[in-house]
Amino acid sequence: AINQQYAERMKQLVDMLGDIVAADSGRASELVQARARLLEAESGRDAWQARERDAEIKLRRLIGKNNVKIPQNINFTLPDIELNQLLSVAQNHPALLQAEAEAKASKLQAESLRAAEKPQINWVVTKSTGKDDFGREDPWQTMVTVSWPVFRGGSATAAREAALLRAEAELEVKEKQQMDLEFEARAAVQDANTLLTRANLYVNLIEETAKVKAAFFDQWYHLGRRTLLDVLIAESDYNNNRVNEVSYRFDSYLAVLKAYGSTGMLSRWLLDDMNNFER
Repeated sequence: AINQQYAERMKQLVDMLGDIVAADSGRASELVQARARLLEAESGRDAWQARERDAEIKLRRLIGKNNVKIPQNINFTLPDIELNQLLSVAQNHPALLQAEAEAKASKLQAESLRAAEKPQINWVVTKSTGKDDFGREDPWQTMVTVSWPVFRGGSATAAREAALLRAEAELEVKEKQQMDLEFEARAAVQDANTLLTRANLYVNLIEETAKVKAAFFDQWYHLGRRTLLDVLIAESDYNNNRVNEVSYRFDSYLAVLKAYGSTGMLSRWLLDDMNNFER
């Protein structure tokens, strides 16, 4: 939308200069400059429209054939992020729970292998209910078996130690994942705050460049104290500042989503926010 407004502004300048050149052919070079900026503005607008269509295609891939309508004017403020709360919730991240469960399973496997190395006693009692040709039944039978793998060439010990090492490795993986999640959450929160601050700074800058743009146009059109190039540069600066403000603000939104996503809280946070919105 911002680039569309910029293209419309360049079109106004081109039309204005067309009327001026019709009366003063010596200013034809200014018309060429304005047309060049108009083409740049239209090219930038078309590029952003293409990105918007790409976003619609990606959304359609995610949510199916439902109609996707991107709002033309998006103005909302995400709540502040509670970093300590996110870090606390991150302790129960599914990836950490999985690593902890795998480490526990490896320890139990080592204990099972250790138990298998000890002597095993089996008491077996059997009785057949069938009868032979003379109508006689087999008597009760009982036996005790003892098995003790005295020598296995060290394979049992190696398997047990391997299971213990796997448990240690999985605990180290959990620790590393926990550090990565904490780093991602802290970095995302820092990015969110920094980018939002930059966006707010651009709001003030936009107001100042708007004044400069209007002053340069008046000085060029009414007083002849500015060149058309000064006017075009002022218009470009004003447009770029508006684009940067929106970009930084939405990058801040994205950082907030990454902060919740890195701690496994994104779905729960979105559902809670949706329920609050419906209420």
